[in-house]
Amino acid sequence: DVEKNSFRYSGMGGSRMGAAGLTRFLRKRALLIQTAEPAMIQLFSDQAQESSV
Repeated sequence: DVEKNSFRYSGMGGSRMGAAGLTRFLRKRALLIQTAEPAMIQLFSDQAQESSV
């Protein structure tokens, strides 16, 4: 299918034809997997930075 884009006032927005039209109405999801050991929470503390100054 060929995608269409309107240049007038009717049908403002993305195309509803083709693959782009299908992905326009679907939610995108991502799966993130952490394989390394997590960082210590103290590394993100503001107090750790103040005591070293």
